[in-house]
Amino acid sequence: MNTRFLFNQMFFLLFSVIMMACSDSGTEVTGDVEVAAVTVSPATLNLNIGETQRLTLTIQPENASAKSGVWSSSDESVATVSDDGTVTAQAEGNVTITVKVGGKSATCEVTVAASASEEEDNNDATLFDLTKLTGAELAKAIADASAAGITRFTLKGDYAALNLVENNPFVGIYMESLDLSGVTGWPEVSNGQAGVPRHAFYDKDIRIQELVLPEAVKAVGSYAFSQCVMLTSVTAPGLQTVEPYAFQYCSALKKVSMPQVTSIGESAFFNSALVEADFPVLTSVGNLAFHQCASLVSVNMPQLTALGEIAPLYADQPIEASVFGKCSALVSVSLPKVTVVGDMVFESCKSLMKIELPEATDIGIFSFRGCSALQEVSLPKAVNINDYAFADCPALRTIQLVTPNNIAVYSSAFGESNSQTQNITLTLASQNSSQVDQVETPDGKITYTWNGYEWKHISYK
Repeated sequence: MNTRFLFNQMFFLLFSVIMMACSDSGTEVTGDVEVAAVTVSPATLNLNIGETQRLTLTIQPENASAKSGVWSSSDESVATVSDDGTVTAQAEGNVTITVKVGGKSATCEVTVAASASEEEDNNDATLFDLTKLTGAELAKAIADASAAGITRFTLKGDYAALNLVENNPFVGIYMESLDLSGVTGWPEVSNGQAGVPRHAFYDKDIRIQELVLPEAVKAVGSYAFSQCVMLTSVTAPGLQTVEPYAFQYCSALKKVSMPQVTSIGESAFFNSALVEADFPVLTSVGNLAFHQCASLVSVNMPQLTALGEIAPLYADQPIEASVFGKCSALVSVSLPKVTVVGDMVFESCKSLMKIELPEATDIGIFSFRGCSALQEVSLPKAVNINDYAFADCPALRTIQLVTPNNIAVYSSAFGESNSQTQNITLTLASQNSSQVDQVETPDGKITYTWNGYEWKHISYK
């Protein structure tokens, strides 16, 4: 027993000596190395709203077990901080950024300044943040930027600072482009729809060329951009309603992108420079909407069913629908669902050579009068052709009216006399052949008469 006791004592003594030797030589025995200190650089930081910067964390000793910390902000409304120490400035003010590592901590004092404008790398536009600006401050900032040669402007924030109707900050300012796609809180304009208020840019010294509206803008109020004679293009991806006179006399307006528009009011684009009228979901269009758009070449309105109105029988005057009246460059028309072509709708469209309206049943007074280049007309369902509908169309050569129903042709629908129809080949439904008087003259010439007119030839389908 004594021998075993002595052996145990000797073994314990030897183990203690080994452990002391290891400790003196610096050999690590435990698995964790505590953090002695942490620092953050820079210790102070100045940012403008929207800017970011990553802070550098240093942990001592280098072989400390902890390799990262927990970051926090004393006020996230002023600045936030991510898990890797990246600070993002949100609003004007002061904030403390803190990092904690293994019971130790360090801080960075951040000052965020409000910036009225800053350069955007993506399009060289100057960004104006409405969040911290009054209307007067915004107007001054825009004027100062313009004086410095800035011509491209982007705005974001709440609409309230704009006050477009009473104190429009863009008056007299030349703008190559104005991007309002970041502006929120637009006022109600039409039937609960938010958008650009009535008269917002009307009758003012507005020098905007390109305009971008946000998805949130659903309506443009009446006269909103009337007489903006430098405006060349408008992009409005969410727009649904264009109120009357909204863009009238915008004599440089060549292009609009409004794919969601369903309603266009009276004279909305009167005397503008539009080249294409492409409105894929449009269902309502007002009188004179595109009247005197002398540059308009093509029309595409696949969902539209009524194009203006027709005056009642024996009315003293036609209705001045004239939706495309005097569009002297118009050559292409796609209106596959239109059933009513109102009075004067295409009057004096002097470049229009062909018209095909597969669903049209009613053709209004003067609807194609003065279409001097018109050669081909296809109206397979037309049953009412009103007074002077095709008067003064000297180039007209073929007309297809192939409905099997009775066709009412009113006074001078194809002109005052036979001077036009004698050059026209008419195609009717075979069911209506009994309405045609076909007479062979002594010299072997055959004359065709239908609805009081003599025709060059009549065939049946």
